[in-house]
Amino acid sequence: MLQITNDDIAHAEQILFNRTGVFDQERIQFIRELNTCDLQAVPGSGKTTVLLAKLLILERHLPLTDNRAILVISHTNAAIDEIRGKIGVHCPKLFSAPHFVGTIQAFVDKFLATPYYTTKLKQKPKRIDDDIYIEKASRFSTTTLGGFNGQAVRNARAYLNFYGNIDSIRFSFQNNQTSLTNGLNGRALTIKRPRSNANNDWNAVEKAEVLRWIYNFKVKILKNGYLCFDDAYYLADGYLAACPTIVDIIQKRFSHVFVDEMQDMGAHQYELLEKLFAASQGNSICYQRIGDKNQAIYTGISSNGNTWTDRPLVLQLNGSHRLTPHTARIVEKIACTPIRVAGLQTNEDGSPISLLPHILVYNDGNIGTVISYFADMVALYRASGDVPVTGRQSYKAICWNTKSETGKIRLNNYHPAFDRQHHTPKVNYDSLESYLLCPQDTSAFGPVVKHIGNALLRVLRMEDVEVLPGLSYNKTEFYKFLKEHHPQFYQNLQSRLYYWSRQVLLGQSTNTLTEITAFLPSLLALFQKQVNLSGAFITPNQVVVNNSAPNPQPLAHPNQFVHPDFNIDICTVHASKGQTHTATLYMESNYQKDIAGLGSHESERLAGYLLNLARPQHINVYVEQSLRTAYVGFSRPTHLLCFAVHEAHFNARLTGLDQFNPKEWTILPVP
Repeated sequence: MLQITNDDIAHAEQILFNRTGVFDQERIQFIRELNTCDLQAVPGSGKTTVLLAKLLILERHLPLTDNRAILVISHTNAAIDEIRGKIGVHCPKLFSAPHFVGTIQAFVDKFLATPYYTTKLKQKPKRIDDDIYIEKASRFSTTTLGGFNGQAVRNARAYLNFYGNIDSIRFSFQNNQTSLTNGLNGRALTIKRPRSNANNDWNAVEKAEVLRWIYNFKVKILKNGYLCFDDAYYLADGYLAACPTIVDIIQKRFSHVFVDEMQDMGAHQYELLEKLFAASQGNSICYQRIGDKNQAIYTGISSNGNTWTDRPLVLQLNGSHRLTPHTARIVEKIACTPIRVAGLQTNEDGSPISLLPHILVYNDGNIGTVISYFADMVALYRASGDVPVTGRQSYKAICWNTKSETGKIRLNNYHPAFDRQHHTPKVNYDSLESYLLCPQDTSAFGPVVKHIGNALLRVLRMEDVEVLPGLSYNKTEFYKFLKEHHPQFYQNLQSRLYYWSRQVLLGQSTNTLTEITAFLPSLLALFQKQVNLSGAFITPNQVVVNNSAPNPQPLAHPNQFVHPDFNIDICTVHASKGQTHTATLYMESNYQKDIAGLGSHESERLAGYLLNLARPQHINVYVEQSLRTAYVGFSRPTHLLCFAVHEAHFNARLTGLDQFNPKEWTILPVP
């Protein structure tokens, strides 16, 4: 039986840290553990690092008995890129067959969805991608399907136009049959005539025809080879039902399965992984789930009471190298699932960080100055040396709810210019200009080059440039085509991508927008196309950029507050998840309704926890959501945490904070 030795651990430490003796006992315990277990790790505890150490060690022992493989799954491409970037060069065996290191989506696509799709339709899917799927699905108004009379077609299009739900309608495999649902495995899709009432709704036959048209429309997209990500899970469910032996085949292939960021898995992903690696009796798989239940803020397995069930063996990483003892004390209080949080962060010289978390008390009249007050505070602490000015610094103002609503505190009340479209990376944006604004928090060329490349591909798709009939170019095919058929143009584009990205990073996005706009006609000419359907995307509202204007100003990013010495990025709590900030401003917001007097804002719902009151036996679902969201937001900063609270909520719920001994907060009114 494989055993991990002290020499193995020293080998991993040498690669990861260039020295030995780094891992403490709680980390060594997990690294040595090769049986099924869960690892619950607090924010900043380095859980991915201990997983990397284990993988480096397993690489030394490959091949395993019976040539079985290792499976490593995470939730995002960024997480997989981090794993590959840090240990890929040291683990050539691990990153090649029969092993698999990738996202949960890539795993499902490769081992379940694509094989089943290919078996059923005798072809491979062309694309499994939400954005490409949405582009195809949005063409329902111009799609012709046989077998329907004109009225049924008009009704179906009217329904989809009015409700605008084509993006969320899904195939689901439930009770051994396919149905249309609102979201994967959600409620059955119900048809209702637009603007109808009891007297003018469609009859049962008309509704059935609308449902049948939508079903056939989605089947057409599916058969054409375009799948959204949820379609892959629908196919996976169908595959397991049609061929149950696939579970045994996958279990015989993989002997060690590691799932990172387990709390971010959706319920369908959690259940699928359980079916594959935990449900059968007597399987010999080491199945380890790594994450933090308290950070489950997406629609995942640990939200709304659907908590992931612990294994008999649960290990913990309690020491946080991100949080100071002061911040850790607050974060521990609001952990929905109680866990000890030990703050280990210090100054570079090893001295303790003295700053207490701050509560900034504002009112209706000065809510718009909260961020600028935070910026002034950061500047003050930078000047005093309490916040470092060297190295890579990150300052964020984060909020939960971004949906503007009169009379309710939302992100736009603090920062009216906030644009929801730019706060998370996407493949598709509404305009060419938006692609140049989206890399908000980066100093690297990679993300900028990626966004510009996505913009070029978007223009090609809008002008129906296809590698094969019905098949749009992806980035690999696009560059391959240019390299093989237009090598000089390809080299020119590579140089331009570097130059454009440099301009964006220097704040010269206006120049870049002008140059890309001028470049696009020559690109489209290679495919015998010209700017037509993409015109409104390239220059929205026919805005013409003046090439001769002297010293054009950079495009202002709507989600930044600019201080003379630094910028503060403004985003949602969800967008900040996984990040480390130097200083974080958490701005409370209104979310859902007040139940049983618990309030609608984080400061109200968290008050009892911050005041060390007895925990209730049952946590209200809205309080639970607030706890998880605040836990994520409060655990971002290395030096300074600020919590913006309305004076009405502070006076009603939190005045007792002044009585704490030792003092846990610095409480300041916003001037």
